[in-house]
Amino acid sequence: MSVLFQLLIAAFVALSFALVIGVPVVFSTDDGSGDANKLLWGGAFAWIAIVLVAGILSPLVV
Repeated sequence: MSVLFQLLIAAFVALSFALVIGVPVVFSTDDGSGDANKLLWGGAFAWIAIVLVAGILSPLVV
C-alpha cells in the first residue's frame, strides 16, 4: 500500500508541475482551440481525483 501511495503522490506532483507550466502557455496562445480547453479540464479533474484518492488512502498508509 505504501508503494501505491508513493506512486500516487509522484503522479500528483508531476501533474501539478505540468498544469503550472501548461495552463499559462495555453492561455497565452491566440489559438483558443477547444482541444486545449478539453485537455486543461481533463487535467483539472484528474488533479482533483488524485487529491481525493490520496486523502482517502492517507489514513491507511500511516
